[in-house]
Amino acid sequence: MLDTDEPEIVAEKIFDYTMTSLDWARSRLDKAALHKAIDILAAARSIEFFGFGASGIVARDAQQKFPLFGVPCGAQLDSHQQVMVASMMKPGDVAFVISNTGMTRSIIEIARIARENGAQVIGLTGSDSPLASYCDVALIVETLENTNMYTPTISRIAALVVVDILSTSVAMRRSPEEQARFQQMKRQLSDLRKMQPL
Repeated sequence: MLDTDEPEIVAEKIFDYTMTSLDWARSRLDKAALHKAIDILAAARSIEFFGFGASGIVARDAQQKFPLFGVPCGAQLDSHQQVMVASMMKPGDVAFVISNTGMTRSIIEIARIARENGAQVIGLTGSDSPLASYCDVALIVETLENTNMYTPTISRIAALVVVDILSTSVAMRRSPEEQARFQQMKRQLSDLRKMQPL
């Protein structure tokens, strides 16, 4: 990106960079790890998402999709709250820890605490990082590196795509009754968007 680029050039470059990087991430995503993560999430009693900064945005987005996961979900972004929640996790719970670098000490600590308490841990990270060794399954979402100060946070966009893959795949495994309830919820949300006659 150049300071002299016109908005239409900026748009073209960002679209191109984003699509190229997402394609790169797609081709390198470990399909076996993806299947294992879906199995764990589909069997979960509850799911807690943990992250900071851009990873916190991904955690919030994942928690917002809780009807698709079909179980209670939370998103913990505060470090003290993260420790409290991880300390109270039990077998049957899932801790979903998100860190693109995989080197944030507090997130690694959350993974360790949750796992020690019997929860299964899924990590979403950008490389085979220290965080991965504390996870039952690590989803490595590798994106193209670009140090240009204007480059968008592609790691966040790629992580959001993976969350969509996971939530949709888990929802597709739910019983017909649960899927019917989800469809009803979607209809009710749609009704909220319609203009009511005065």
